[in-house]
Amino acid sequence: MWRIVAMLLMVAAEAFGQTNQVNYRGLSVSTDYPSLTTTPGKLVVLPLKVRNYDLPPQRVNLEVLRKPAGWKTSLVGGGNLVQAVFVAPGDSANVELWIEPPSGAVPGSYDFLLQATGNGEAVYRLPITVVLGKTLPQQLSLSADFPSLEGTANTQFTYVLTIRNISAMDILANLKVDAPPGFDVRFTEEYGSKEINSMPIPAGQSKNISAKITPPDNTAAGTYNVTITAFTESARAQQSLALVIRGKSSLSLSGPEGRLSVDATAGHEKTIEITLKNTGSADSQGIRLSSSAPSSWKVLFDPEQVESIAAGKDTKIKARITPAGNALSGDYMVTISAHSDDGASTSQDFRVTVRTSTLWGIVAVLIIAAALLVAVMAIRRYGRR
Repeated sequence: MWRIVAMLLMVAAEAFGQTNQVNYRGLSVSTDYPSLTTTPGKLVVLPLKVRNYDLPPQRVNLEVLRKPAGWKTSLVGGGNLVQAVFVAPGDSANVELWIEPPSGAVPGSYDFLLQATGNGEAVYRLPITVVLGKTLPQQLSLSADFPSLEGTANTQFTYVLTIRNISAMDILANLKVDAPPGFDVRFTEEYGSKEINSMPIPAGQSKNISAKITPPDNTAAGTYNVTITAFTESARAQQSLALVIRGKSSLSLSGPEGRLSVDATAGHEKTIEITLKNTGSADSQGIRLSSSAPSSWKVLFDPEQVESIAAGKDTKIKARITPAGNALSGDYMVTISAHSDDGASTSQDFRVTVRTSTLWGIVAVLIIAAALLVAVMAIRRYGRR
């Protein structure tokens, strides 16, 4: 029973409050912070909202009725000095009250009274207090959306950093970086490409910047830390960033003693030893060998596939190259390639100088000699006639 009564009372109270709020007719002037602390000599800007509650459309005159001696006040709207605003029923108008303390003002509490006057008896007064004294000490905060990113040594790591000015004064936040040797760090605006090394930040606000970090090529796998510092003359903040670099394999091919040329005989197999090396920072897995050679040539590998090569290590491959039997003497190009399951690949051109077989040379000489012998015999026989 008591619970039901209590619930009914709560509902009635809420309804009463809503009725009062809905039934209010008149003007109001409001600002988020009608009492604040500032330092001597600093201009105070108070945003004001003038609202019309269920009154006819009208002009509302604004006036500072009371202010301390020597203090200056101005009402500003749209970049101009104003003395009144116009508000429709249920609508509002925005205006700013600028308060400028005299240069010799001593610390203490100072009171102001702002009045809004509409048609008839529509009047609203807003008391304002400005306290001259110590403000918040200047502070900075620096944070990253994702302070740890992962990629390879070829990745450009991009971090979004937020610098917040926790003070009552505008600042210029400078930037510096502490990174491992060879790491390139550049700062840009969050949605721009212009490089910066400082950022102006209004009092109580924050700005976002991008830190783009590029590690040196073939950086070994591991975790690397970069520290970003934002600082002014009296405040600083730091954020540590982690780059988790995955290893990446890289392949290269070379011939015997580094040579990229070989001699061969048409129709005969020539075996050369090729060095396959992993020059990357991670093991390379499932490496397959292939070739591109002139028509009717044969190129075989022993082995045809290498299971794995550790980072910085190499292995020897035998390439058996057989030029076509009818190949003419001269230089030919054979391309040997290697591809791994982890995406690494390489190719190398080898120049093959083909010489014809000695047997074919002897046969050619015999054929020429036989032809000459036939010609001589023919001359002797038919020449006597």
